[in-house]
Amino acid sequence: MIAVVMAANIIAAAFMPAAASDKDTAAEEFFTGTFTDISQQYLTKRKQYSNVPFAQEDIVLPIEGSELDQSSRIINDTKLSPAPVIRLGGSGQTSWKVNVQNDAQYVMEITYRAVEDTRQDLLLSLLIDGELPFAEAESIALNRIWRDATPILTDEKGNDLIPLQEEVLRFTTTNLKNSQLFTNDDFYIYLQQGEHTISIKNNSTDIYIAGVRLTKPKQIKTDGEAIEGYSRSGYREIEDALIIHQGENTFEKSSQSIFPQYDRTSPATVPYHVSNIKRNVIGKNGWNIRGDWISWIIRDVPEDGLYYLSFKYLQDTKLDMPSYRNVYVNGELPSQSFVNVEFKYNVQWKNKTVTDKNGAPVPVYLKKGDNEIRLEASLGDITDAYRRIEEACHIMRDLYIKMVMICGTSPDKYRDYHLEKDIPELIPTFEELISLISQAAEEIDSVNRKKSSQSVYLWRAVAQIESFIDDPSLIPSRIGNFRSTITTLTDWLFSSSEQPLTLDYIMVHSLDTELPPPVAGFLDVAKHIVGSFIASFTADYYLITDMSGSKEYISVWANMGRDQVQVLRDLIIDDFTPRHNIEVSLSLVQSGFVEAILAGVGPDLAVGIARGQPINLAGRGVLQDLTEFDSFPSVAGRFADTALVPYTLNRGVYALPNTQTFFMMFYRKDIFETLKLRAPDTWDDVMALVARLQKRNMTFGLPYTILNAAAAIDLGMGSKDMFSILLLQNGGSYYHDNGRRSALNDDPARKAFKTWCEMYNQYGFDLIYDFYTRFRYGEMPIGIANVEFYNTLVGAAPDIKGLWEIAPVPGTKTEHGIDRSIGGSGTALVMFNSAKNPENAWKFMDWWTTSDVQTKYSQRVENLLGTKGRFYTANLEAFYSLGWSRAELNALKAQREWLKEIMEVPGSYFVSRSLDNAFRAVIYDNKNPMESLEKEVLKIDREIARKRKELRLD
Repeated sequence: MIAVVMAANIIAAAFMPAAASDKDTAAEEFFTGTFTDISQQYLTKRKQYSNVPFAQEDIVLPIEGSELDQSSRIINDTKLSPAPVIRLGGSGQTSWKVNVQNDAQYVMEITYRAVEDTRQDLLLSLLIDGELPFAEAESIALNRIWRDATPILTDEKGNDLIPLQEEVLRFTTTNLKNSQLFTNDDFYIYLQQGEHTISIKNNSTDIYIAGVRLTKPKQIKTDGEAIEGYSRSGYREIEDALIIHQGENTFEKSSQSIFPQYDRTSPATVPYHVSNIKRNVIGKNGWNIRGDWISWIIRDVPEDGLYYLSFKYLQDTKLDMPSYRNVYVNGELPSQSFVNVEFKYNVQWKNKTVTDKNGAPVPVYLKKGDNEIRLEASLGDITDAYRRIEEACHIMRDLYIKMVMICGTSPDKYRDYHLEKDIPELIPTFEELISLISQAAEEIDSVNRKKSSQSVYLWRAVAQIESFIDDPSLIPSRIGNFRSTITTLTDWLFSSSEQPLTLDYIMVHSLDTELPPPVAGFLDVAKHIVGSFIASFTADYYLITDMSGSKEYISVWANMGRDQVQVLRDLIIDDFTPRHNIEVSLSLVQSGFVEAILAGVGPDLAVGIARGQPINLAGRGVLQDLTEFDSFPSVAGRFADTALVPYTLNRGVYALPNTQTFFMMFYRKDIFETLKLRAPDTWDDVMALVARLQKRNMTFGLPYTILNAAAAIDLGMGSKDMFSILLLQNGGSYYHDNGRRSALNDDPARKAFKTWCEMYNQYGFDLIYDFYTRFRYGEMPIGIANVEFYNTLVGAAPDIKGLWEIAPVPGTKTEHGIDRSIGGSGTALVMFNSAKNPENAWKFMDWWTTSDVQTKYSQRVENLLGTKGRFYTANLEAFYSLGWSRAELNALKAQREWLKEIMEVPGSYFVSRSLDNAFRAVIYDNKNPMESLEKEVLKIDREIARKRKELRLD
């Protein structure tokens, strides 16, 4: 192994940039800096001016007195706003000169609205005198406002549908907040006496700004102050009042992921049905992120006066910990008891009344008529504990990378490393970690008034770190355990800081009103259990919609998840059927298409079938040639230029692309910036980079898929491994003569195969590895993976949010420039030639692949699952309309320009398997690359010829 690494370093060194200075080389001997610089973070900077008083006078930044860049302008449109507003361009900036009389702290209040509904996050940067006042000011999020576009509708089976979500395009006022993971506090901005330039830069889509003001934070009244104010105003407590408002009937919300849910666990939930889906609650896991809010309009309050607020809730997710909500009434927090209201853990539904610390209900003033109640998720009384653990996780990841750079991930057990000497700050840092984690654990235990299951992980981490201090020589042999501890703490941090809550209804009532019981009685529960048991035998969980009794219907089988197919069903009911007057029988089916066709019970259409199946089915004569439909050319124009290549056989096209994925390069920009590395542009750059990474026990991840029977048939060759990239970038192809024989004996293929093998045998790249884990912890800070890896990072690695970027894959230098060609993969939509009404089936295919429908589908799936459920539609317009950042979109467009889809032929599965056999013979058995390839090419040609003869294609 040592010899391999040495050889890799020697060979790769030949590609080292000549500009590497002696200073750079010396720095590589050992890195003593930090990968996570907290000195510029808000909380660190805030400590420096925490004793400075808040301003006593506001500073208004006038709209018409702003300095705008060329992408922004002043709008005078009374339909939009009675006063002038700024339209800040997608990367625009606006600035103001201000004079500050005395050193003071401010909060910044902004009145804004999105220009249009694009679903992209609204992100701003704040600059003071041209500089970021703290690191978090680079990306400040502003909420869009959402609402249900329709009431809750019901399908033909009596099940409630999820209402569509639409953006509310209106101005709203908020303070700039710290939108980082474990806080939602206002930013306190420090300004010294004198003149300053205040700038707001836009990092997203266009945004309207109607007002900006520097002011002081609002003080929340104590309960006593609030009650005294009510008394002075002559407000009295109202008697005999009870208003119940259903939680699912919302007014507005901060996220499109918050929508009516259903609960069938209790017959006391309103409304209730024993077997049908009733959208009877709100929240669940869609409303668990700090800062997310929901508002309701409580109508017909009988008279002005003092009322009490109660909520029927379920919080059965967060063991031994409450969930918290701030309760706003008509836009204000009435008093301190309405801040961080606790909803304690319980497996049963409960009623919760807003009370003070002693448990006494606290009244609130409501006016006659309509009143707005808003609940906002907060981190509650242990916000500081979360921040301490977040800081500890940063420090531990930093230490882990330093340890890996010295002893690797699999240290030599016969070597003494002396990490405490190589990392002088090691022991003091461990002591700091013990202090941070112990304080956090004590705070959590104090909330629960006992040692809870939530703090046990923290105390275990403390014990491990204490053992490292006692005997540092243990660290190398336990470095894997240390990484596991980081994983445990990070996962605990994100799971425990979630604030899950489910609401059935809100109650506005008098003090002495008897509230409805939150749980059902014994007889109702027994009836519910029996009814649910009987219904389990009659419900078809795979038949999503059944229109088989209709004269004009088509049958569609969908190879999707249940959440995704429910979205498809809603689109069919809301759009396709009303538009075309064609009913659809939709079923969730994930395999067995060939068997069903042979049995005569197959569908008209199948959505989401794997890359290799359309040509396999077309060769057997069971698919419809789509070029026979008149509108085919216009439909084909919705996709990338080569998107139909994998679905073409003998000039016929037998599928439309459903999804399209491809390789992208992912890299940790924090590590690259700290080590003064650049993302590679060519393969020469990669080899130079690998030499530098290997000196630090890091490496570059190259894609490789272990083939099994399903992967061999269905994955396609475009996103399986490095060979397709090298082949296409060298101007090669897989086949000659329209797929009748292999082209893998040509010079480009031989060169590509040789290079592919050398990457592992000579340069020491890892073949089998867990890219997610190694990328997350910095062991493999760069690699090439399918673009869907983006979903994995967003959903499963929020702790490195903002620390990584995507870029096009490295290219090969040619006489015409840099060639970045790559293949692709994806799923397809097919029509079987047994379709009862091909024209109606084609209308569905046409409808499904439009940019409008694909955009709606993609957005609704993200509403349900979050960004981790992003759908990689093959429709180009829809793909680019997803919620990508500007930098991500530019990288994706740059790579997609080089996407060259690879032909699928009858017998393609044998090509994948044979190439892999040749490759493994070289890697594992040390065979000659050219001899191994030639041997397998003969087999490939024989198999293609046999398959074409079997299917009578010639």
